[in-house]
Amino acid sequence: MIKINLLPVEKRRVEKTPLPRFLLLNAVIIICLLLGFWNGYILFKLQGKEKILAESKQRLTGLNAQVKDFDKMVSDENVLSQWSKSVAEVEKTRKFLWWEQVDQLWDVVQSAPTVWLTNQLRVDDAGTSQLAGTTPIEGVIVIDCLSAGDKPEPMGEFRIKLRSHPGLTNVFDMITKNPLNIEKVSMPDTTEGYALRFSMELARTKK
Repeated sequence: MIKINLLPVEKRRVEKTPLPRFLLLNAVIIICLLLGFWNGYILFKLQGKEKILAESKQRLTGLNAQVKDFDKMVSDENVLSQWSKSVAEVEKTRKFLWWEQVDQLWDVVQSAPTVWLTNQLRVDDAGTSQLAGTTPIEGVIVIDCLSAGDKPEPMGEFRIKLRSHPGLTNVFDMITKNPLNIEKVSMPDTTEGYALRFSMELARTKK
């Protein structure tokens, strides 16, 4: 059966949404709003976490590079430490160090400005020695020198300095008393015009 409301619009009864439906709609709207806010909050937090994660990864990359360098440094230090121990062990077996004796010999040469060495220099821990003869030796230095001019005094002063050097005499128990193989050579490019060539020997006999 069809009902027709013939009352004017202003006289008609206003149709209302049923209360249960109204409450349900409001609940759905509230839940949607809450979910929207929650999703926004989570998205904001995720963006912040992603930024922190990116910074952490970058920092980790830098730390890994530093750790790699540190590991290499530790490895190099271990190698140097082993090398140093090996050198120390070798030094214990040596009664003297050649580099120290050559350095002390150079000090003597530097203190005598009119005497210089030629390119003939023999350093040996075996071999023969004019001074020791048949006595076994464990070290010998033979130097070939030039003394400016034809006067023997600079050559004699050099000999005295060589024989009185405490570092050299402590190691070499035999040092040439008088210069060996003395000869006068022409030196036209020098002021003196001549030089005396001679040799000296330092020997250490076996103890």
